Amino acid sequence: MIRKNQFFFAIVLLIIVFLIFGILSIFSEGSLYGGDSYTHYLFARFAFAHPQNFLDHWAKPLFTLLASPFSFFGFHGMMLFNILISAFATYFALAVSAKLKYQNLSLIVLFCAFSPIFILLMFSGLTEAVFALLLVAAVYFFVDKKYYVAAILISFIPFIRSEGLIFIVWFFVLFLLKQKFKAIPLLFFGIFFYTILGGFILGDFFWLIHNNPYSALGSVYGSGSIIFYIQNIPSTFGVITFLLAVVGVIVIFVSLFRKNPDIENKELQFNELFLILFSALGYFLFHSIVWWKGWMSVLGDARFMAAIVPLISILALKGFNVIVYPIKNKIILMSVSSLVGILMLVSSLKIHQLPVKLQGGDKVVKEAVLWIAENGYSKSKIVYYNPIVPCILDKDPYAKVLIQERVNDNNQPEKDLPKNTIIIWDGHFSPYEGQLSLDSLKANPNFIVLKEFFPNSPFKIYGDINYQVALFLRK
Repeated sequence: MIRKNQFFFAIVLLIIVFLIFGILSIFSEGSLYGGDSYTHYLFARFAFAHPQNFLDHWAKPLFTLLASPFSFFGFHGMMLFNILISAFATYFALAVSAKLKYQNLSLIVLFCAFSPIFILLMFSGLTEAVFALLLVAAVYFFVDKKYYVAAILISFIPFIRSEGLIFIVWFFVLFLLKQKFKAIPLLFFGIFFYTILGGFILGDFFWLIHNNPYSALGSVYGSGSIIFYIQNIPSTFGVITFLLAVVGVIVIFVSLFRKNPDIENKELQFNELFLILFSALGYFLFHSIVWWKGWMSVLGDARFMAAIVPLISILALKGFNVIVYPIKNKIILMSVSSLVGILMLVSSLKIHQLPVKLQGGDKVVKEAVLWIAENGYSKSKIVYYNPIVPCILDKDPYAKVLIQERVNDNNQPEKDLPKNTIIIWDGHFSPYEGQLSLDSLKANPNFIVLKEFFPNSPFKIYGDINYQVALFLRK
């Protein structure tokens, strides 16, 4: 009865917290994470006009499919989508904790919702929230002994993020250990489904291999420290959640030395150790090694750890319950829980300011885009590099009629561009991703500089050049 009441109050708290996030998203001007966030949104936003977007390997087919109805209502719709997905991921983390008979269930909501990286996801168009949902939902159904459902969910996880393949391998091992052999073929259901679908639509039954953007062993992003993700723990899980999770991990290992555990405790040990801890740890180590070795063209990015936030939260709740176990007074216990939640919220809001205001390069780009409309160039074709441009204009970049991404030829940027075309050159995406220098455009006699824009507080991109935005008009 006590646990049912705890579950009910946790659900109420979940609804309140994520409703507040939904309201904050309405008043937000943009994303907490630019670049990929806006690009994923554009793929989903115009997927119905360009059905090939639903099978784009980089955009992630399942994510595009799920996000497309929401993105139809603009980037605010995309943020609402990720807020709802994060809420469901939190719910399944709560449900797993209830199945494991943990106490103080409301804290799961705080551990998930107030983790800095989950807040970033909710105010973005990134894929990791859906990844986290599929993973923790599969964990829940595995704990609930609905192995077929767990297998089917995991089978689709590579179509949210490519590294999801490691979980197909890991659940293969888990099903072997559990001797649930009939569930193993279902681990390949998602791959089979998209292989057949892509084969008929794209005319290539090996499109998952041929179109894989991460097939190269090397990386255009280079490599980094093997402790990169450890160093970024404060901006991912939050210090409090991580330290409590460490306590939870220690308790799990200590419990392994319990003499003659009964069947229920053996089941609990398996779920805690193999299903939750090793899943989270394996994912963490995988990304650490890939970034250290510079494999698969994957940039070291703290946002990837969002995928295991629900699992880390479950471990943190385990640790918290051990620490507060001697506390029998309900008022004191509630006070301690509230203090933990407040500290997590304050530390997260120091990292992310809500509602989101456009800052840095995105703010300068928007200023330039608005200048174009205000100065009689609204009918000109636009060539852009920063993906926020078509988001601001709500124009379809895949049609390439009124707007297109990048020039057709960097050596001859004027090639195939009609007169009065405007190139929006920005100091981030244009010289790095687009390999188009500012000096080359200024020296090109086919273009004139319309106007240059600078941030109020100068800053450098990658420590190289001062950021600016320049508008060029094709003569």
